[in-house]
Amino acid sequence: MTDPQIKQYLDENNWSVDAQDCLMKVLNTSSQIISEKYNFKKGMMTIITPDNKFIFKWNLGKPEEE
Repeated sequence: MTDPQIKQYLDENNWSVDAQDCLMKVLNTSSQIISEKYNFKKGMMTIITPDNKFIFKWNLGKPEEE
């Protein structure tokens, strides 16, 4: 994903994303990402590219019971 595509994805999800969905659609497909940082206290993820910094809610969800 390009930076505009990342922004569009975040906009479509109101800047509050499902962690697994974001991992598959954004983190695994965006070669320009130079850093990701997760703030455990606030539940916020930061993605840094050469041109932008995206900060958004990272929803881990509930663990599934086996």
